[in-house]
Amino acid sequence: MKRKTKISLFIAHVISIVGGTSTFLQTPTVFAAQKSSLETSETEATQSEWQKIRQKIRIRSFTEFMTPAFDNHSNSIPYEDGSKLLPTNTFNLAWIDYEIAPDLKIVYYQRLNINFADSEKRQAVNAVPRNPRFALRKVNVFNISHLTTSYDFYVQPGLAPEANGAGRNLEFGIRTATSYAFPRSKWSVGATSETTVAFSFKPAPEGSSSFYGWLLPWASYELSSVFSTQHYLSASFQHIRGTFGIQPDYPMPLAIQNGIGINLSETIWASVFLNNYINTLPTLANTWMSVWLSVNIL
Repeated sequence: MKRKTKISLFIAHVISIVGGTSTFLQTPTVFAAQKSSLETSETEATQSEWQKIRQKIRIRSFTEFMTPAFDNHSNSIPYEDGSKLLPTNTFNLAWIDYEIAPDLKIVYYQRLNINFADSEKRQAVNAVPRNPRFALRKVNVFNISHLTTSYDFYVQPGLAPEANGAGRNLEFGIRTATSYAFPRSKWSVGATSETTVAFSFKPAPEGSSSFYGWLLPWASYELSSVFSTQHYLSASFQHIRGTFGIQPDYPMPLAIQNGIGINLSETIWASVFLNNYINTLPTLANTWMSVWLSVNIL
């Protein structure tokens, strides 16, 4: 009887040792599983934070290419009388904004001109960067159905060649964009405007502007889910230092642009325009075209 008891105790002892060893051997696996679970949670948290940030960011690009006049073999955009105004060029505006509060965003703009022909100041193809722009943007200013609004209050430090070349060492301005889609209609109307005040820390070049801007009212009619008509009236103005009153600013002091818009995809929109001055009769010598390309990058 005592022998059986000793054998039973021995077997129980062996089992307890084996069980303890098994538990010990499983411990690294348990630790690894816990570590993997923790790393997964941290990754998901990081991705969630990035998704939150991503939802608050927008990146857009707008490009306009201007052709020469129809009856012009000098690669130039025309004045009203058909003489050379500016070389054929492309203007690009790219911006990124980030929502810091409901309907309030911070914005960075970068503008660039590329000339494709000779001008009085530059020869051949050349790129002309503009002063960078930092803005505070307020959207949905008015709580009105079918109305979209966006107001930018901006500062432009004189970091580009125009700072000294055009007397723009520091600039402040406001940009507005308003549109209204008529309910139960295919018509939309709107207007975009900019007004910029420029300060020069040095004697400003002759003919430079102390403030300048433009107003661009428009109307659009939706022909289909892809095509639409586009109609713009461009009025550009400036005040030249040392003068009195407001002067027209080129290339579009008072011009109309009529064209067709095309939705190439959910993120890409293009339009082709015929441009004319409205203070003179249109001719082949003072008529030219523009191509617009708008891309929603993010």
